[in-house]
Amino acid sequence: MAGAADRANAWAAVVVNRDAAVFLDGCLRALYDGACPPTEVVVVDTGSTDDSVSELAGWPQVMVEVIGRDLGTAVAANRGLAVTEAPVVAVLAPEVVVEAGFGEALATLFEAQPNLGAAAGKIMAPDGQTLVSAGGAVDEPTMMARHRGRGQPVEGRWDTPGEVAYAPASLMVLRRRAVEEVGGFDEAFPPGAYADVDLCYRLREAGWRVRYDPSLRASGLPPDTPTTSGQVEDWHRGRLRFAVKHLHGEAWWGRFVPAEIERLRGALRGTVEPDWPAVTGAGAIEALARAGARPPGRPRGLLDGEPLAAYARALEALRAASTALEGSAPRSWRRSGDRERARAQQAFNEAVVAVLEAQDRFNREVIADVLLALLGLAARPVVDEDAGAS
Repeated sequence: MAGAADRANAWAAVVVNRDAAVFLDGCLRALYDGACPPTEVVVVDTGSTDDSVSELAGWPQVMVEVIGRDLGTAVAANRGLAVTEAPVVAVLAPEVVVEAGFGEALATLFEAQPNLGAAAGKIMAPDGQTLVSAGGAVDEPTMMARHRGRGQPVEGRWDTPGEVAYAPASLMVLRRRAVEEVGGFDEAFPPGAYADVDLCYRLREAGWRVRYDPSLRASGLPPDTPTTSGQVEDWHRGRLRFAVKHLHGEAWWGRFVPAEIERLRGALRGTVEPDWPAVTGAGAIEALARAGARPPGRPRGLLDGEPLAAYARALEALRAASTALEGSAPRSWRRSGDRERARAQQAFNEAVVAVLEAQDRFNREVIADVLLALLGLAARPVVDEDAGAS
């Protein structure tokens, strides 16, 4: 929109939508009814199969960008940034309804803090009693991202502004200049997995601040938790891609890799479901092992030859054993007190752990290479033996 960026307190809203037609009207109405409404609003639809696009016909002042398939938040947000001009941009989910003072708070905040690159808001449940998000945190060393304060009572909590690890894409306010400086969202992340976390880390690495401010108030539904095998695998792919981009030296080799191996060992020992390869990440490991991916900068060796093929065959054998085990006993075996079957299941899981550890063929560095290559990560940090934690 020509001239939109020149108006006082100009800001844009980018609504990333997929199959959320029922929420669009409330989201858009709240944006326009505020004391300081956005000068530009664009809804980027990522392959909705409901009435989302037709619903938007009742909002002629809204730009509509249809991507056609679910390519994720990163692609959608970048599209929204490309078709708007305002210096400050709020990226939000259609389930989020901003409060009347949101626009004024946004303008005041970004004017007062010229080094602010991204801001997270205070999202409450529709009943106003429970917190949905107060910005994002990343738990080290496994780099698990989470919403701060989720599920806690709202009253008297999370009322203090401060630095946060990231602003969740359900409601993140961005300074256009900062985002453009770091190259926008990384579109290589899987849909809904870590693109927002990655952007905020890159902003901070470039010298911008990432903060939570409770004056940016909104209501919304709790974010979905990955449940299907595909969603869980995408989430882990995003997490490992994020880790490989931002961890170096001791932070990578000394903390993340050992913790990730222990996480896998624990997950495998506690998994009895037939979809254990997806739940634990072993399925992604096998698939990418077969692709023969090799991290750039690494000498030719394990990831190009027989040792990796043997590793893939071992996983295939374990999967066959899993199928046989699942077919030989109903899922209710634990309830029937079948101790023998319990021992067999435990032995199977320990065999999986043994493959992952495989210290006679794989040392810690090799396992890390496999995890990365197998999770589809094309780039990896350059290892500097003298480097400290990032």
